[in-house]
Amino acid sequence: MRPGDTVFPKLIDRIDMTYNYELKSPSPLRQVSTEVEISAVIEAPKLWSKKFPLFQAKEDGAFSANFSLDLAGYQKSLDAIRTETGASADSYNFSIVAEVRAVARTDAGPINEAYSQTLSTTLGGSSLEWSELTQSKPGSVKTTRVVPNAARYLGLSVSGARTMSVVFAAVFLALFASSVVLYLKVKPIRLSETDKMALEIGKKYRERITEAVSQTPSYGEKIISLLSIEDLLKVADELGKPIIHQSYKASGERHDYYILDAGTRYQYALGADVLSS
Repeated sequence: MRPGDTVFPKLIDRIDMTYNYELKSPSPLRQVSTEVEISAVIEAPKLWSKKFPLFQAKEDGAFSANFSLDLAGYQKSLDAIRTETGASADSYNFSIVAEVRAVARTDAGPINEAYSQTLSTTLGGSSLEWSELTQSKPGSVKTTRVVPNAARYLGLSVSGARTMSVVFAAVFLALFASSVVLYLKVKPIRLSETDKMALEIGKKYRERITEAVSQTPSYGEKIISLLSIEDLLKVADELGKPIIHQSYKASGERHDYYILDAGTRYQYALGADVLSS
């Protein structure tokens, strides 16, 4: 497939793709290690987004990642989310995102580089047209080399070097004192128990959950509260609908997981104000 080629999703259920990556350097590369994660993302701008993992691995040097795009499955998920949320967008963004972290050593110095590439198109129409398929990113290794001055001490006379050593010592002590005070004042940020539980749910059931970007109105809905996320998953299986996740950071620590079905909202809620009520 080439840039500008058109794909008709109604005629194709799946596309097999290969992603090639290579780190090049004029200096010989040693101890090359790469981590790659490739995902498909469907997004309704300012409403919601859904991520589908495609490939994840650790490789040594250049690699080729083979994966498939389940166009029929993506369209089915899009229709289900559109029905679930009741929110319709003019267009839906469909992207393939590749994130690569490359680490290597060269004679010029170490390399620790992050590389990202995104292929974007729109989903929901009669055709798909991909943007540029090939991309490269230049980089450089910066090193510092000290050249001694045989005639003078660090380029200074003896008296000048003594004066500079006193100044450097005073600056070092001041910076050391400031760093100690800063370390004592700054406390590490810790996640609350509610956020930890939400993070665990997101990792365990990420393929079953759709993230809501904005708050979904719930006027006139009948709310049925469930005791666990597992109970909500059973309802999702019975109704054949995805689970929507909505977080409310502005009003405190709270996470809602829910399914909408014919005016009924099946909901599992996390948060101190919800659990205590």
